[in-house]
Amino acid sequence: MELLANDLSLHEQFHDIKEFQTALSQFMRLRKLARKYGREVQCHRNLLKSRPVPGRKLAQVLGQFDDQNKRRSLMLWLTKHGPFWDEPPKHSSDDYFEVNGDVVTDTAAGEAAYRNWSGAESGLVSFRPSRWNATPILVNWHHSSDGLEDRQISLSNWWEEGSFETWLEGNVPPPKTWDELRAIAPARFPKLVFGQSCFAAMKGMPIAQCSINRCMELLRILNQLADAFDCNGKRTSEGNDLHQRYFTGGNDFSDSSDSEKDKFVKALTFIHPSQPGKSVVCPWHGKIRHQTLRMHFTWPIISDEPVYIVYVGPKLTKV
Repeated sequence: MELLANDLSLHEQFHDIKEFQTALSQFMRLRKLARKYGREVQCHRNLLKSRPVPGRKLAQVLGQFDDQNKRRSLMLWLTKHGPFWDEPPKHSSDDYFEVNGDVVTDTAAGEAAYRNWSGAESGLVSFRPSRWNATPILVNWHHSSDGLEDRQISLSNWWEEGSFETWLEGNVPPPKTWDELRAIAPARFPKLVFGQSCFAAMKGMPIAQCSINRCMELLRILNQLADAFDCNGKRTSEGNDLHQRYFTGGNDFSDSSDSEKDKFVKALTFIHPSQPGKSVVCPWHGKIRHQTLRMHFTWPIISDEPVYIVYVGPKLTKV
């Protein structure tokens, strides 16, 4: 997960510079924790325009710090070193994001919401105290182009060291290559069985972190659904919710069309991972929009059979 500094969590809530300095020290400890676990808190240069103290921008407040070394290191982070999430921003300025009626387009919340939708899982790190000290944060995305309907995106948000470090300990940084993903996937997703050559099509493909992250997210959902059965083999309420949310709208998982099944039946036929000499047709797939990738797996998902991942690679049903 990518972590973005929540610029909205500075809203003139601190009475004076000394009070803000305490909050800033707390925030920097969160950043230090993130770096300890191999992550970075990405910032936006506009953070300097935020107003932590009434009538004063962050840049002005930092200029009044007595500790020159602290002031210099903070300015370097916010202006030169970053890392910055605004180079370039991922979401379009034409998109309209809001939280509880407040527009959050062109903020970290809007950017994180778009990244989550596109497969690059993102969360927020906030100052405290703040009216943004809540989790999850629900962002409403209003987008009329491309036929997309309005949707709500849930963001994780951290402002306390204890809960943040607990999450960091349990969430090591994502794999950086497809080989790394293939190596960790069986242990990370025990309800899934991976075909020996299921990632072979990715050999030689350009490495794109957002594609790898999206693949991890799809595998997580499949693993959850495969585990959502009761002792009688019936899908649990959680399983029904997962099925409704991810397998009925066509945005995350879908079946190939009848025409695709007829035309591309050979391409959609794979060697069965656990039955040598046998083949299995797998038209159901997860969607990785970046690089137009697909992840094919066995369907339906039932309680007494594993879910086999048979293919990850470029879309097989291109006309």
